[in-house]
Amino acid sequence: MTKIIDEPDTAEHKDLVGSKKRRKNAAMERKNVMSSEENAVLWKIPGSITVEAAMVVPLALMVIFLLISLDFYVHDKSYYTLCALETALTGSSYGRMDPENGEAQAKEKLGALIKSHRMPTEIARGNVNVTEDQTEVSFEGAVYRLWGAGAWEYKVSGTVETVNPKKRIRQIRMVKNVIQ
Repeated sequence: MTKIIDEPDTAEHKDLVGSKKRRKNAAMERKNVMSSEENAVLWKIPGSITVEAAMVVPLALMVIFLLISLDFYVHDKSYYTLCALETALTGSSYGRMDPENGEAQAKEKLGALIKSHRMPTEIARGNVNVTEDQTEVSFEGAVYRLWGAGAWEYKVSGTVETVNPKKRIRQIRMVKNVIQ
């Protein structure tokens, strides 16, 4: 029978096994040292960065949403101011001879301008009033805030005096005659 020997008695074999064990132990030590160095580097990062980010990011987002909401508000207010003046001018031009025709034309113009508005905000409510002396158009609307409940409301109006060329020319001639 053959006997299997776990560890031969030769010195050469003992050195070979010992060197394998030494190399394995050295590799494990290097691995432990590297992982401890990496852990030390990771632990050197301060935790205050997380706290600062938790405070700064919501604040920055709130400021961004505020600016976007403010942009929508300013845009709508200026757009509807322009619409009010343009509609009042249309009503005044057509209403010079017939106020009913002027009011119909102004309401038609009002509807066209409201339909052409492309911003994602509430559509304003408009009102037209044409008389013999003047045309008045007003708008009321609101822009909802992006971060919660509530809205910024605005009211704009435009008034145009109806000019009667005959009366105006007579007034100019009268002032000219008084001066001379």
